[in-house]
Amino acid sequence: MKCDKCNNDANFEIHFIDNNNKKTIRLCKDCYFKYISDIMPNMDLGEGDFKYFQEILSDLIGSIINTNAGKESNTEESTVASGERKCSNCGTSLSEIISTGKFGCSQCYEDFKNEVKEILNQTQGDNKHKGKVPERYEGLISIRDKIEEKEEILKDLIVNEDYENAAKIRDEIKELKIDLNKIDGEVNG
Repeated sequence: MKCDKCNNDANFEIHFIDNNNKKTIRLCKDCYFKYISDIMPNMDLGEGDFKYFQEILSDLIGSIINTNAGKESNTEESTVASGERKCSNCGTSLSEIISTGKFGCSQCYEDFKNEVKEILNQTQGDNKHKGKVPERYEGLISIRDKIEEKEEILKDLIVNEDYENAAKIRDEIKELKIDLNKIDGEVNG
């Protein structure tokens, strides 16, 4: 992704939404600081002041987590004396992830999956990507979405003890998974 101003690598995307019109600007770090200083001239945005934005985001995410403190996940995580959950693999706490903006390891995603879903729902409006994807992956994503939909239908049918229709949906899911593996092999070769 390239900066719209200077064609260097872009680090930031700014989205403008006015009624139903959406505009996106991609900027490198230097152009971003210049852009922000142009629209907010009284705000000093030197290199060290960049942490200001990280702190705001961290506070936002922290407040979301605190409002959902009663919703604990059922995974096995280690805890510290204060009761704060930590990753079962690397020991990184959720507050560390929020303050740094980085996960400690791949297990963090699993251990904090419920909290991450909630953060995405609160900050992005959904926890599912709805933007552009490379054309070659559109088929994969479409099939995955169909599988998810059918699996939800299957769960409802089983709960309602409609086993005949559940078997049909199960068979459709199997066919979709075969198609998914076939397309995945073609795309990711």
